[in-house]
Amino acid sequence: MYTPPKPVTPPPVPQPKEEPVQEPEMEQQELPLAAEIPWRMVGELYNTYIIVEQGEDAFLIDKHAAHERITYEKLRNNKIKTQPLLTPIVVNLREEEVVAVLSVAEELKQSGLVLDAFGDGAIAIFEKPADWDLNWADLLHSIADEVREYGHSSGLIERLHLKLANYACHHSVR
Repeated sequence: MYTPPKPVTPPPVPQPKEEPVQEPEMEQQELPLAAEIPWRMVGELYNTYIIVEQGEDAFLIDKHAAHERITYEKLRNNKIKTQPLLTPIVVNLREEEVVAVLSVAEELKQSGLVLDAFGDGAIAIFEKPADWDLNWADLLHSIADEVREYGHSSGLIERLHLKLANYACHHSVR
């Protein structure tokens, strides 16, 4: 009796693995607008972006970000409004902290904080940036620590930057 041979199944052919195509990350770049080529506003997109054309190039400008940057730069370039205090705020510190804070008193004055030694182991704040209600003792302690560790302090300047940036953001076009 004849039995037909069993069909032979060929071994599976290995398929080349498809590697996922990775898109290059898009980075925002600041592109200089050439002065010799005039630009013109083409339109507005979603009430959020301005479409600008310059020669063969087109740009989308975020209205909120642009207005925020302009507002921030105006605030940063103006003198900081300060509030003279009728009664100075007295902060008790260790002697070495007093010396450290007083070593950067001129920088602090440029940021709107006018202070001086007040007896032994204390500093008096005579003028502060207007509308700032901070824990002044914590701030002066952290400034003293930074000065002793790094030779300078950026604590108040960073807070000032954040306050200006926050103000600019909240008072810009939405």
